[in-house]
Amino acid sequence: MAKTFLREAIIYVADKIYGNPNLTLLGQIIMREHFSPSSVYDMLYRQYFVKILDALAFLIAAITGDSDQRKVSLQAFSIFGQILSVAYEREMMKRYIGLDGFSPEEADELKEFVIGNVFAQLGVQSVP
Repeated sequence: MAKTFLREAIIYVADKIYGNPNLTLLGQIIMREHFSPSSVYDMLYRQYFVKILDALAFLIAAITGDSDQRKVSLQAFSIFGQILSVAYEREMMKRYIGLDGFSPEEADELKEFVIGNVFAQLGVQSVP
């Protein structure tokens, strides 16, 4: 059940990012705030990032049975990074892979690729 929740969580977060019509702007804001945090970063961290990371960490611990909070937190961070990187690597992906700009089909392909990576990283079988 936790695997299904993890898969759905990845899809939910990815849909919010990949389906955002202002994806380029979102990526710029995230990059700027990571390198030079302001009150905007504090708001993003409290209202979004920490909630997503906590949920991912909880699901990872449930799936793997790992009780090492630091390890689980690092895994959550790595997973969130895979999802989030699309927001600021879009132009590179478009050029290198030849994406049109994240059509619904391309967004689905990216989500499935990330999901596959996540479950492989955790060393468990994915769920459909």
